[in-house]
Amino acid sequence: MSLLLTAADYGRTQRRDRADLEHWFGLLADSSLPPIANAVWNYNLDALQLFVDGIARQPDVVYVAVHDGRSRMLSKGESSDTLVIRDLPLLHTWPAAAGTARTEEIGKLVIGIDDTAARRRALETVSRGLVSNLVLVCCIAGFLLLIIERQVMRHLRMTSQFVVALSRSNLREHLQLDRGSRRGPDDELDLLVTGLNKMQDSLCHSIASLEDDIRKRQAAEAEVRRLNTDLEHHVEERTHQLQQARAAAEQVLDLTGSAHWMLDWGDEGPHIASSPRLEKLLGLAPAAQHRLDQLIDGIAALSPTDARRFESLIRELYTGKRQESHMTFPFRRPVDNGRIWLDALAVLATDANGQPRITGSLQDVTQQKATEAALEDAKEQAEAAMRTKSEFLADMSHEIRTPINAVCGMCHLMLRTTLTARQEDYALKIRQAGDHLLGIINNILDLSKIESGKQTLESTDFELDGVLDHMANLVGDKAAQKGLELIFEIAPEVPRQLCGDPLRLSQILVNYGNNAVKFTEHGEVRVRVALDHQDAEQLVLRFTVTDSGIGLEPEQITRLFGSFEQASTFTTRKYGGSGLGLVISKRLAEMMGGRVGVESTPGQGSSFWFTARLSLAVTASPGPGLDPALRQSRVLVVDDNAAARNSILEALSQLEMRPEVAASADEALQLLEASMGHTDTFSAVLIDWAMPGMDGLTTARKIRLMGLNPAPALVLLTAHGQDEVLHAAEEMHLDATLFKPILETALLQVLNRVLGSEAPVDGGRLPGAAPAQLPRYPGRRILLVEDNRLNQQVATEMLADAGLIVDLAENGAQAVEMAAQRDYDMVLMDIQMPVMDGITATRLLRAAPRTRELPIIAMTANVMQEDRYRYLKAGMTDFIAKPIEPAMLFRTLAANLSPQAVVAARELAAAPPAPEEDESTVFPPYIEGIDLKAGRSRLMGSDSRYARYLRLFAEHSAEVPLQLQAALDARDLPGVQRLAHTLKGSAGQVGAEQVRAAAAELEKAVADGASTATQTEMVSRITEVLILAVNGIYSAFPTQTETSRPVENAGSVIAELLSLIENDDAKALAVFDAHRTLLEEMLGSVGYQALAGHLQQFDFDQALETLRRHQERQV
Repeated sequence: MSLLLTAADYGRTQRRDRADLEHWFGLLADSSLPPIANAVWNYNLDALQLFVDGIARQPDVVYVAVHDGRSRMLSKGESSDTLVIRDLPLLHTWPAAAGTARTEEIGKLVIGIDDTAARRRALETVSRGLVSNLVLVCCIAGFLLLIIERQVMRHLRMTSQFVVALSRSNLREHLQLDRGSRRGPDDELDLLVTGLNKMQDSLCHSIASLEDDIRKRQAAEAEVRRLNTDLEHHVEERTHQLQQARAAAEQVLDLTGSAHWMLDWGDEGPHIASSPRLEKLLGLAPAAQHRLDQLIDGIAALSPTDARRFESLIRELYTGKRQESHMTFPFRRPVDNGRIWLDALAVLATDANGQPRITGSLQDVTQQKATEAALEDAKEQAEAAMRTKSEFLADMSHEIRTPINAVCGMCHLMLRTTLTARQEDYALKIRQAGDHLLGIINNILDLSKIESGKQTLESTDFELDGVLDHMANLVGDKAAQKGLELIFEIAPEVPRQLCGDPLRLSQILVNYGNNAVKFTEHGEVRVRVALDHQDAEQLVLRFTVTDSGIGLEPEQITRLFGSFEQASTFTTRKYGGSGLGLVISKRLAEMMGGRVGVESTPGQGSSFWFTARLSLAVTASPGPGLDPALRQSRVLVVDDNAAARNSILEALSQLEMRPEVAASADEALQLLEASMGHTDTFSAVLIDWAMPGMDGLTTARKIRLMGLNPAPALVLLTAHGQDEVLHAAEEMHLDATLFKPILETALLQVLNRVLGSEAPVDGGRLPGAAPAQLPRYPGRRILLVEDNRLNQQVATEMLADAGLIVDLAENGAQAVEMAAQRDYDMVLMDIQMPVMDGITATRLLRAAPRTRELPIIAMTANVMQEDRYRYLKAGMTDFIAKPIEPAMLFRTLAANLSPQAVVAARELAAAPPAPEEDESTVFPPYIEGIDLKAGRSRLMGSDSRYARYLRLFAEHSAEVPLQLQAALDARDLPGVQRLAHTLKGSAGQVGAEQVRAAAAELEKAVADGASTATQTEMVSRITEVLILAVNGIYSAFPTQTETSRPVENAGSVIAELLSLIENDDAKALAVFDAHRTLLEEMLGSVGYQALAGHLQQFDFDQALETLRRHQERQV
């Protein structure tokens, strides 16, 4: 410490001396340099000498010199390297030009100082300080040692003595130091003593823990010794158990016929390690090892394919491509040539040297294979039983549906007769129960067909409006009876001409619509069609049926689309139903590439939707548009239902008209009154019949009384089945009546009619092509080749309307013969005909020079792409799809009739005039089973002609079910297919869409080789829908013979038949054959065919029942 203080003092002395020297130089520069510089400038050596001497006399200055820049002028003393040399510049200032001063260095003053004396003085000062510091340090150190001894060392010695004296006996005694009270809270000795005491406590605890651990360890060692003894006992016991388990495993292997095998690779190739069990299983001779080839050869002896596969699997295991493999194969045992089946399991492993090894098991599964074969036989028997069940179901469905159809048909006819109120109530209940039961049976059979994969979809061109119109026919009446509004909303981008299965599409819509009406008590049912998405070839439409009914809970929705499921037991009790409708709809939608779903809120209604993948119609043609002169016409829509108003409003907007709406009759009258006196008046007023306050008819009367000029066309909007409304509308001579729900096509036709130059029509009639509007081909001769009488008459009259001369051939052979004898402008050729089909006839005509260039047009219901290719390949020029559409027929005629054809005048004179049509026929607005709109459009809008064709269809198709059944019984499949094809064409021609669809299904089923049970079921379906259609036709248009022909002779014939049949006399057949015409006139086609079928099958009980029912009707 003394040295440090001395060094610090020495440093301060040195700094002070340097500061004094610098201060002296500064004073010298300020006081002496200017006069020295003047002396140098003036070269005044005497003055310089005085300055040099004066500076040299200063303490420690030993050398002074003055330089003038070139040489040393004066100096004093000697310079050396030990001196401190300082150069001071000599500056002189003199005036320069333009009043400026100039300063320039003219020399320097050099001073050398010897600092030896200064250092000596400093050392003396330091020495004195060192001595004083040493004395001070010694005093302080002594004082400190005294304090430390008293306050620290004494206590440390006591502590050391205490620690040395510690032993186990006094380990719990703590050290106490008497130091008084003058110490801080963090006194080091106190901390040391406290730590020492804590260490003693810790040592006491550790010693106690150690002693406890020792005791525990001793106990553990004793336990280990005991456990070792027990373990040895358990090892012995376990060894015994393992031996027993091994013996049991060996026994299991013996019982299951299994063996372990291990495959290694040696110098001689792959070999299997030998074991007695393996040799016994495979029938190998005992050896140290066996070659793998022995196993492969045994497999190859029975199945070379399995041998190659087994060898390939072994190779893949050995190369690491597989880790394990499993295979079953036959094996021939060498020892007895016995055949066994082996189940082999192989796993890749490694041996002790790390080389690949395959290990696994072989099990004899010969008995299992025999069991599987027995199960397969049982399965075939079960499938045979299922086929028998299906045939039984088809037979029973026929047996059940036929009488139910009869019950429904008879009830329908009964309800058209005069009945008492009680009788009418009974008949209605019978019919409702029959329809309900028939619907359940149909649903069960439909679901069975779908689940068995027998349900097929049709692919044909159709009009979307036709599908919706069919739904309206089936659902609209039910909605109207409950006071519900049925509304159609079709998005503008949805194509109207499509290709798909319209029947199945309609089935889903009707199902959804019936459910919506069933569960809705008030409000409306809306059907919306929107375009979901579209690609280059197909489009997906989304159909949504929304009601305002009871709605559904979320947990109810999850069960809706399951078989025989309903929302709840309450729903079943209150509303009924089998729960099959939605599951059938789901399956049909999935078959059409779509999905189903539902969104619902309890108490607010439901929205059931489905999607369907369809194509654009192959034969699509632009539909008729609004007369250009009618565009921007002002139309008023009067309807209290907002959704219905908006639907009609959107349809009118798409037709480029200017629609306005009124929610009530009063509002409509105000709008019409406001338009009086203006040039922009309303051209038409569409009035809903059912409105609160003032109905549509009353509103129409008030509009007539307003005397509007020009008067707007009045169109009444009403629901189906409201005959009294239609009658009232006719009496008021309204311009037109439109049935709800409104379709755009029907709206367009009515507006064109009522606002154009044509006469107005009633709501039941749909516009068609009048004969005067047809193209004329006077004198042209056409050969019509068609075997169906109805199609013959329809085609002949259509062609005659256009001035064509028609010759008829009933088969291809007649057509070839007639074309060879006479020139024709065109041949209309049916495809499926007896004797010779249309394709064969076409080939023969093309082979003859006379008819090689003759246009031959195919008329067929088969319009698939492959069918068209087949017709064109056979030499046909074009084709027309059945049922025949007049527009398509005449378009084809225009495209293929040669304009240069010359017809002789006598032939022109011989052309029969178009028949005069009696338009007094009263046509009902609805006939069950008949799509009147489609039928009229195909028969050019003539009601009398359409009625005649309907009667003709009923007469000639009533016997088709019996003919189909007879052909099925005889296994005459071509005959079945031909009959179904003919029925399909004639039914489609008159609008019997359900009959047409059922016949098309049967035709396709026969072509696909469906089972007899399936075909029988389809014949039953044809019978069912045909009876409904025929009964509907006869109810609408009773024949003259049934109403006016005398019945005296027929009564005696029927009495004779009754007597013979009651006595089971076979002479009844002869009497029947002798009076067929009379009996058909009396019984009608349906009754006559039923009686004929019963007699041919000798079912006299049913024949007797048929005659008695006729007698009851007569009474």
